[in-house]
Amino acid sequence: MTEASKKIIYSGNKTDYYEWANAMYNRGFNYCISDVISDLNVSLSWVKHTLLKEIHYVTYSYKYLYQKGIKSRVTTYIDRSDLAQWIEQVGEFRRQTELVDLYSYLSLANKKKADEALKMYKQIIKESNIGYNLGIVPERVLQYINNVFFINFKPKNLSCVKRRDEDVPWVDVKPFDIFETGFYLPGEITDELLYRNVFMNGDIKVSIGNKKTLFVSSYVKPEKMKMPFLIPYNKKLIVLDRK
Repeated sequence: MTEASKKIIYSGNKTDYYEWANAMYNRGFNYCISDVISDLNVSLSWVKHTLLKEIHYVTYSYKYLYQKGIKSRVTTYIDRSDLAQWIEQVGEFRRQTELVDLYSYLSLANKKKADEALKMYKQIIKESNIGYNLGIVPERVLQYINNVFFINFKPKNLSCVKRRDEDVPWVDVKPFDIFETGFYLPGEITDELLYRNVFMNGDIKVSIGNKKTLFVSSYVKPEKMKMPFLIPYNKKLIVLDRK
């Protein structure tokens, strides 16, 4: 292997090639480049001119792959853990929001008042003709909460956050292995709807340079919360009873 290339070159005897190739495959170099292209939705050019200049790869012979029962004309393979580690190193992991159960915070301060707010919340949601996204609390409920609790949220009052609010910035989160958590890519929906969903779900955005973006679900289930409420990510919510 030369320093100018990340390709791992076999330099032993021809008779030992299959043993070497099998060892490399079993070691982890079993992630085919065509699968990388499909899984990340990237081009072959991006793989050649970006990825393969950054991480090690192996090119197996057609005969070896045929022997393993792999029917493919693609012979280049990488170790997926190397790809995950590289993305952790170069990627920008950011998040704007998170969903919390507002009722749990209110009930710790005053359960009786929290139950009143929850009752009002359920009634308004049930009777609403416009519908409410999970994470949005009706204004009338927020007014009641602001009247009976002290909350360190806005300068004065608790209110629903909006995508274009200046106090809801993208916040860096600790990088992680995206293959362990799972991720999703922009689909057939518009960018506007995509980013709206990311914002409302508290999902994580992973940017790899300026060419590749993917998203990781927060896996929070608002339907299991009594009063799901969207807040800026990494913001501590403190609730006190006004008495």
